[in-house]
Amino acid sequence: MNCRQELDCEQSALVENQDRGLGLKGEWSGVPSWYGGKIQQTCHLQRVSEATFKLTLGKMEMRRSHRFARFLGSRRLLQIKLPESFSDRTAEKEFLNQKFVLCGRVFQVFAAKEEKAYAMEVGEDYDRLPCKSEGDFYRLSLEEFVARHSPLHLNAAQPVSKFNARFDLGLSTSRPVLHFFLPELIEIIDDQYAPLDDPARKVPPEKIYTDGCGFMNGAALKVIKDTLGLDALPCAVQGRVFGSKGVWVLHPEHADVYGDELPRIWIRRSQQKVQLAMDMDPGELEALHPVHFIFDLVAVPRVSTSPHLNRHTIANLHHNGVPVSAFAELMRTDVDKMIVPLMQIKGPFAMPLLWRNVDNNEGVTRQRILQLALGAQRVLGLASRNEVPEDDEDVEDDTDEVTSSDAVNPLVLSGSRYLPGGKPISVAERFMRLIGAGFTPEEEYTHDEYQKVRDRVLKAFFDNLRLPLRASAEAFIVPDPTGKLRENEIYFRSSTLAFEDSPNIYDCHLMLGDCLLYRNPARLASDVRKVRAVDVPELVLYKDVIVVPCKGPVSLPSMLAGGDVDGDTAVCIWDPALVKPFTNAELVTVPDGFKEENFEPEDEIVAVQTLWEDIDPARRSDAQERSVILQRHLVSGVSASRTGLYSKYHDLAMFMFGYAHEQTQRIALMFNFILDSRKSGMVVKPDIFIADKRRFDYDIPECMGESSLAGNPRRPLRKEGLGRFVLEQLQDAAKEIEGNVKKRCETQLSGLAVKKDADIVALWKQYSDVPLLQDETAAVRDFVNDCYQKWLSIWGRSPSKRDRVFYGSKKEAQESRSKNDASRRAVAAEFNEGPDPARTSVLRKLGLLDKAMAACAYAAGRKFAFDVAFTQLTLIKAEKCGIAPTTELMSNFLTMPASAVKVLTSRLEVTGG
Repeated sequence: MNCRQELDCEQSALVENQDRGLGLKGEWSGVPSWYGGKIQQTCHLQRVSEATFKLTLGKMEMRRSHRFARFLGSRRLLQIKLPESFSDRTAEKEFLNQKFVLCGRVFQVFAAKEEKAYAMEVGEDYDRLPCKSEGDFYRLSLEEFVARHSPLHLNAAQPVSKFNARFDLGLSTSRPVLHFFLPELIEIIDDQYAPLDDPARKVPPEKIYTDGCGFMNGAALKVIKDTLGLDALPCAVQGRVFGSKGVWVLHPEHADVYGDELPRIWIRRSQQKVQLAMDMDPGELEALHPVHFIFDLVAVPRVSTSPHLNRHTIANLHHNGVPVSAFAELMRTDVDKMIVPLMQIKGPFAMPLLWRNVDNNEGVTRQRILQLALGAQRVLGLASRNEVPEDDEDVEDDTDEVTSSDAVNPLVLSGSRYLPGGKPISVAERFMRLIGAGFTPEEEYTHDEYQKVRDRVLKAFFDNLRLPLRASAEAFIVPDPTGKLRENEIYFRSSTLAFEDSPNIYDCHLMLGDCLLYRNPARLASDVRKVRAVDVPELVLYKDVIVVPCKGPVSLPSMLAGGDVDGDTAVCIWDPALVKPFTNAELVTVPDGFKEENFEPEDEIVAVQTLWEDIDPARRSDAQERSVILQRHLVSGVSASRTGLYSKYHDLAMFMFGYAHEQTQRIALMFNFILDSRKSGMVVKPDIFIADKRRFDYDIPECMGESSLAGNPRRPLRKEGLGRFVLEQLQDAAKEIEGNVKKRCETQLSGLAVKKDADIVALWKQYSDVPLLQDETAAVRDFVNDCYQKWLSIWGRSPSKRDRVFYGSKKEAQESRSKNDASRRAVAAEFNEGPDPARTSVLRKLGLLDKAMAACAYAAGRKFAFDVAFTQLTLIKAEKCGIAPTTELMSNFLTMPASAVKVLTSRLEVTGG
């Protein structure tokens, strides 16, 4: 279903006014299990001058769905992308406090999240009259919307900053899967705590074992399984319901899925973020809107076997005893596993294996599947949170040539994925299509594309120092529901995936023995912990999650970079080379008075109680005045974050002072507090920030990331006596390994006789030699040469020069490449319109014009030819090699089974390829 059809469905639901957009009401407009909110109506906020802004409306797209979009309707929600570069949001707040008019409909901002503001259509109009057939009389005011989703009087004890952050619950990508249609099916229960020093004081988060995790019965989880069509019953789900968020695991005493029990849920008090009822009185609950009783699923458990060691984790492990040699050996092993398969290009079965290895390394097919899921990637268990941006606008392009706004993600299943003429803008997909059509690296253009793919894999591996972890896995962390685990023990069982190199040779799905556990980012010495994986028969139903104990002075997740069990994932490493030398560091805690010493309120801290009293209708009868006051407080959530700066400061502190130095630890704690600043309303004190900025006013070292040419030229100095930084040592090892790999690659390519493709060259000669077609091929040649000259002018060079331009900054490079992209698309579009029909009538009648143009373009210049006629060139080659027709939709999702890989590999070894 496209955007227009989906909008029609939503409009019908809005006019019906039966909350159909919330989902779980069956078929609608021919769509089974339909729910709304899948369209994003976006605009970008741009600063025109110091105090002047403008909004630029973007095109509507289907990307994801969240609760507020389903409740309001997609067209009644406007997502405003805020500029990232602004350090002061004061002027932005003033601008966003206004009302905005779109097609005569009035929108007001009610929430801000992750560089975005969200505005809803309210029951007001500008230069138009409300229309009953449009459902206008069902619109809510801003005040009514807030009262329905987060009643002020029931949440009066919160500061406004935290109250504003709670709107995130309704903006999370989710899918409705279950309706608790009876209030008694929802029960609020207490949390489990560690022993408390002072029971009279508020329990600190690190003492709550079950912080963010409740229970569901087997009947509820079975409904979710059936709704999603999952292969097996999930033992846990992440979601939002009844003003609560977090994870719900299978209740050990209500695990039966075949009994008569109705779906039930137990919500921990730590999960309650928005109070919706004074108590759980049935009469009060029945008065609530149905939206609060729908379980909106965010994610199901998923074991990811492709974690990476990033720079922070490498520094942590080294500080805690892991030698540099262990990382270097890990790098050598992984390079062999990643690169060697890409170097096998000779032999009768080499190309199918190369196709599959490129797909595995670059994730082409996987990314197509994720894009097709349209925001349901985590709901369906296809990806983890780190793999799926909250907004697809944040997805990076993997092409080395095209960066237009229409092609932010080259793997989106749409026309922007290709240039006119069919050329994929993704390097990896382009190469896979070439060898899939029958080209080999012996053909000139395919040879160049092969080197690009290989170099991309090498660059990603060596430049980022993100080491793939083979003996590791990542999964949700959940508290032990049985109480059987002891302190420092975990239980980890996978339902389907076999743990690679598992120490448990009898059951490769169950982890046993010593292992390391951590969450990203691991910035403190104690953020990685050595634990012991054990077998607990009572936990056999809890698969695809890491079960942690409800024992110890603090919760185990809280030791892992301040985590909890509301949906956090942890990485488990069992590689002996990393586990054996590792020693747990002493737990790093926040010093007394740290917050008061370094932070202050951004604005006056206002309690929701004060706001509620201020807009009480008994006190202020003017609804417009109440709306202005309410919106001003809601927009206060728009603030400039210094998370990125303090992340850079921590990188510099690690290098300059050492990983566990007091300055490094202080900056790490500052970073952690800043992450929570939206809810706390606290910002770094000006004098503290100035001192930190002065102390760390350096460009980051080469070993810690890419330096900006326009950045600070000052280089930091490492404190005497520390020795060389671990990442510097590892970078040296990486350069040596990279050099050896490149030598092997050059040796492997040196024997190839690279040339133009004989089949395509022969085809153009064949057409040119036909007397009847000579006038028409001359017309084709003139037309192609004209397009070729226009194409060359884009690059400002002759065909012999290298296609590389150096820019003073990334922004300039981006702008120049975007301009080239538009010009290239225009040339490709002109090419595919073809020459004058009157001069090529015979070729057109015979259906040969497109092939003739492609072959002629190939004779003019191979890169030009594939730019403008990629599909035709691959079609020509495939027909010569033996074509097997299939649709693009089918070919996009064809993969090679592991059994075929084994057979082809063995045959390749036999033939000596």
